[in-house]
This record gives sequence, C-alpha cells and structure tokens, in this order.
Amino acid sequence: MLTSFRKLVFWAALPHEIFHYLAARLLGLETYLDAGITWVRKGPRWKSLLAALAPAFVGLVMLSFFVWGYFTKAITSEQRTAWLLWIVFALSWLTACGQDFLAVIRLLKR
Repeated sequence: MLTSFRKLVFWAALPHEIFHYLAARLLGLETYLDAGITWVRKGPRWKSLLAALAPAFVGLVMLSFFVWGYFTKAITSEQRTAWLLWIVFALSWLTACGQDFLAVIRLLKR
C-alpha cells in the first residue's frame, strides 16, 4: 500500500518538478531530475530564484486563466462547476508550491 502511495505522489509531483527543470535549463543552470526531485547546482542567486518560482508562476497563470474563463465563458451551471473545479486545481497547485516559497525565503536570507 505504501509503495502505491509513493508512486501516486511521484506521478502527481512530476509536472511540478518538470517546470523547475525546464526553467533551470533555460537559465543555463546545471540540473537533473531524480525520483521526483529536481537538483540544481549553485548558480547566480537570481537564476536560482527564477528556477524555484517557475511552478508558482505557472500556477498563477493557470489560476488567472481559469478565473477569466469562469467569469467570461461559463454560461450554464454545469460549465460554472467545471470552471470552479479547475480553479480549485490551480489553487491546490499553488498550495503545493509552499516548499518552493520557503526555499526562496531561505535563499533571500543568505
């Protein structure tokens, strides 16, 4: 049971980690993806901050799009419910970025 839960957590966290990986690679940082964790070698502080906040930025873009869709595209109650579920998804994505926010705070305190 525990191994199936770990697999679920791994696959649920993978899109989040891929955005860390892509941002770090685009910024020229040496990085690799390992078992649900993105390892980034030390680089300039601003690059590390951007790589750490990449999934949160994606979450804010998703949330903005879903809120816009709710207020402009949802006509029937079924459509409103679907858009609300997407909004809840985006909010849970941002909640999962909590460790990233703490890492950024620690990085700024150095």
